[in-house]
Amino acid sequence: MIDQPSSNSRVERPLLIFDGNCGFCFHWINRWRHRTRGRVDYAPSQDVAANYPEIPAEQFELSVVFIEPDGRITTGAHAVLRAYAQVPLGKWPLALYEKLPGFAGFSEWGYRFVASHRKAFSRLTLWLWGRVPEPSSWHLTRSVFIRSLGLVYLIAFTSLWVQIDGLIGSSGLIPADQVVERMLELARQRDANPYQLSPTLSLYLKGDAGLHAQCATGVVFSIALMLGFLPGLFLLLLWVLYLSLTVIGTTFLGFQWENLLLETGLIAIFLCPWRLRLPNGPTSLPQTASRVWLHRGLEGLPGGIARLLLWWLLFRLMLQSGMVKLASNDDVWWNLTALTHHYWTQPLATWTSYYVHHMPLWFHKFCCIATYIIEIGFPFLMLGPRRVRMLAFWGFALLMGMIAFTGNYTYFNLLTFVLCLLLVDDQSWPQKWRHRFASAQEQGRATKRPRMSLPVLALPAVATVACIIILLMHILPISWIHTHATTYGFLRVTNNRLETSIDIPRPRSSARLDRQILRARPFRSINSYGLFANMTETRPEIIIEGSRDLVTWEAYEFKYKPGALNRRPAFVQPHQPRLDWQMWFAALSHAQGQPWLISLINHMLRGTPEVLALLDTNPFGDQPPIFIRATTYDYEFTSLAEKRETGNWWTRSNPRPYTPIITLQNNQLVTIPPPPARPSMER
Repeated sequence: MIDQPSSNSRVERPLLIFDGNCGFCFHWINRWRHRTRGRVDYAPSQDVAANYPEIPAEQFELSVVFIEPDGRITTGAHAVLRAYAQVPLGKWPLALYEKLPGFAGFSEWGYRFVASHRKAFSRLTLWLWGRVPEPSSWHLTRSVFIRSLGLVYLIAFTSLWVQIDGLIGSSGLIPADQVVERMLELARQRDANPYQLSPTLSLYLKGDAGLHAQCATGVVFSIALMLGFLPGLFLLLLWVLYLSLTVIGTTFLGFQWENLLLETGLIAIFLCPWRLRLPNGPTSLPQTASRVWLHRGLEGLPGGIARLLLWWLLFRLMLQSGMVKLASNDDVWWNLTALTHHYWTQPLATWTSYYVHHMPLWFHKFCCIATYIIEIGFPFLMLGPRRVRMLAFWGFALLMGMIAFTGNYTYFNLLTFVLCLLLVDDQSWPQKWRHRFASAQEQGRATKRPRMSLPVLALPAVATVACIIILLMHILPISWIHTHATTYGFLRVTNNRLETSIDIPRPRSSARLDRQILRARPFRSINSYGLFANMTETRPEIIIEGSRDLVTWEAYEFKYKPGALNRRPAFVQPHQPRLDWQMWFAALSHAQGQPWLISLINHMLRGTPEVLALLDTNPFGDQPPIFIRATTYDYEFTSLAEKRETGNWWTRSNPRPYTPIITLQNNQLVTIPPPPARPSMER
């Protein structure tokens, strides 16, 4: 191995000479060109070997050759590491080679092994990284992600806005003003800041006008974000607005996808640049070193950390969703029959779920296994190179697509898919998109950025870095303890079920971490996830009926939940009819634990228009009923033969009282005993 200066080998810039006939070398040299960015020249030995007669010709066939301006020549692993040392922060592998005993010998052995199996490693490189040699960049992906997140926000605000009066308006089921009064009273009792305990703008924007103002502003800001205007500022304001509505919405906005949107939105604030317009590509970097560091403080470092935190969020979401199913110790998840119940017991079934439910048992077991593989196994593929990472993307996308195809889960599937987009680097987008992106990059580089004084840039750069570090210090420990607890439960149940001895330390907290969790809880932006831990195996359904004479009872029909047996289950996503969802949860418990349902009955008896607008049909018109009762039935999908014969999608049985008969007396709700049964006329 040549490793000494040579007066005949002087070059102006470091030169790495490689075998031009080696596909493996060609791929990685093209990749390195993007990393070194003009700091190193590259040339195939077939073109330049004659210029260096002091280097034996057979040396070029055995390994790469690195020539430095001072005439020093190195080969093999040493040459690779000296070339890599030209990259910023790339000197540490060379230091290990030169100073750590045994590292140099191991490196050279590894290099010779790869060189002697070039064809195999060339195929492996193609399988793992694909045909595009450039290192991953994320400018186009960032733009698509942020605009798509704006779409999710738009759906969330619009869906809530059209039903907010009936849910939490002044004439709604849980009036926001009453919730605010309770929040203020709690803050006075604790001598605490009301906003810190309950971070909602409704503390200051009172009444229905305040609720509508928050929804309308959220819609406008969401559209602006989709168009790419002021992305950093609007992401911050959207997070504040949606957090405000989820806090004041209490029961009706207590779902996991609300938490997921808030956590995603908070981290995304640091992913995007704080500029007037969201760029599709990188703009020209500043020329001076001080401005480069300020640029990294404003965008580079926070954006890189934010992308990793969003990957970590997606990793936790998928892994925990898979592990909680088995950690629940529910037999149907362990014997792979959970999906034979899922399609008809889920909150809002679709007509497609009816037909999927009637697929054979082997199909449901196959889908259950596939779900475990995607949710528990595929998250670890996110750590791999480009094509391995893309396999995780397609697995997650397939799962979200199948869930959306067979159920109504609001914007959850769309939001999860938007998170998955962050696994797609710029080089993985379709070639036509990349060409358009390349032209946008050139325009971006040609654009002159306004020059601002260093003190003006330094303050926001320091503040941005400080905020992302504080966020990192909160998200990592809290999310880790959530993930650790889920993993512990999963392995404990697995040990018992499979009689294995996999061991994991019990999750332990600390007083400091407990205080962190307590402070972060009101902001709902660092969460634990996991849907369908326990699969419901029956479907109780509440039917609310009204009467004027205690003889003739007529049922209220909700917009999307099951009621009439011949009504086809409909698609409603990404909209979430929140009252219909709460009726599903109420049927799984007792009326005493659902004060909003007693409020619903109260408004039915009074004929409140805002609440009745949440329903599909009101059989009593402008004259409300005198009596209301709620009855629980067990609903199931009909068989295919029964549907062909009767046209019914559902069958129901086992009626039982959910509430007693309720009426209004002196403006108060009272219960009355049921009328006596009519005597039989038979002898």
